[in-house]
Amino acid sequence: MRRKNGNEDEGAMDSLLDTMTNVVGILVIVLVVTQLGVGDAVSRITESIKVDPEEFEAKKNKLVVLKQTKVNLKLEVAQLKKDVHQDEAEVSLELEQLKKKHSQELLDLANLKKQNLSIKTVIEQAESEKEKRKEIEAKIKDSLAEAASLKAKLDQTPEREVMPGREMRLPDPRPAPPGLIPFRFICYNNRIYPFNDFSALQKIADERAKGLKGRLRFDPVKGIDPDRFIKDFSRSPIRNKNVELAVTKHPDGRPRISFTPLERGGAAVRDIDRKGTRFNKDLAALDSSRYYLEFWVCGDSYDVYMSARAKAEALNLAVGWLPQPAGWKYTSVLQGIRLGPPPKPAVASKKPPAAPPAKPSPPKKPANVID
Repeated sequence: MRRKNGNEDEGAMDSLLDTMTNVVGILVIVLVVTQLGVGDAVSRITESIKVDPEEFEAKKNKLVVLKQTKVNLKLEVAQLKKDVHQDEAEVSLELEQLKKKHSQELLDLANLKKQNLSIKTVIEQAESEKEKRKEIEAKIKDSLAEAASLKAKLDQTPEREVMPGREMRLPDPRPAPPGLIPFRFICYNNRIYPFNDFSALQKIADERAKGLKGRLRFDPVKGIDPDRFIKDFSRSPIRNKNVELAVTKHPDGRPRISFTPLERGGAAVRDIDRKGTRFNKDLAALDSSRYYLEFWVCGDSYDVYMSARAKAEALNLAVGWLPQPAGWKYTSVLQGIRLGPPPKPAVASKKPPAAPPAKPSPPKKPANVID
């Protein structure tokens, strides 16, 4: 058994040695082949890269030149960077200066705009003043033309005769002699009107009002309609040669009559001394022992009043006058009628006990009606 095992081990070792020999042989062959291939490759490469000495020297010189060029380029790049930094600083400085300049220019522009506005305002004011001056010059021109026209008319107008001065005496107010009755005149628009004409129209108006009162409907609460009454009353005017009247409403319900002297009525200053005028006829019919004259004088009628007064005093008639305010018109109350709601009845009140009889008051002094 042992012998047999020894033979088997030797046989196995022989097989292993054969295998290893074969492998080594193969490796040697591969190595030889590889060395042959590498040698051929090296030979081929060596043959393909044969260098010409002159060409090599030229390449070497060129390499030196390129290196020097590289150094020069680096120096130039460094200089350029330095120059660029310097230029950037200069540009920044110039930019700041430009900004300052621009800011100043903007400020100057703003000032110029303000000045422009001021100049524009001055120009507008000058234009306005110019227009005003033109208007004034036109007015002056018109005034000069009007003055020249008036001067021409004045040169053609005959000189008026200077009226002689009038002697006037200071007023001496005093009562009228006992028993004298006033005969009135109204001086209006520098004309004189007899008051009798006013009284005559008053009577006509009162009669018309009574007739209308009988025809118009009377409401127990509203009374007579004021608008309807005024409308019906005014359908036909009431006037004479010297004066006309008009009726108006009044808050107290009693209509008022206002009298307006007519422009062509009455007597002017030139009529005072003319014989046959209404004024002279009225004066001639008056008895100085029964009447005195009373003039109601408006502010525009002193000339006619003074002329009429002188005429009356020449006839020994006593004279008095009452000045009236501007815009005055004689007004009276329409009699016999009340417009609107009737007045409420008075509430009866207890009468206080009768007071003891008072001492009789002294008689009133007569009013100063003539001067």
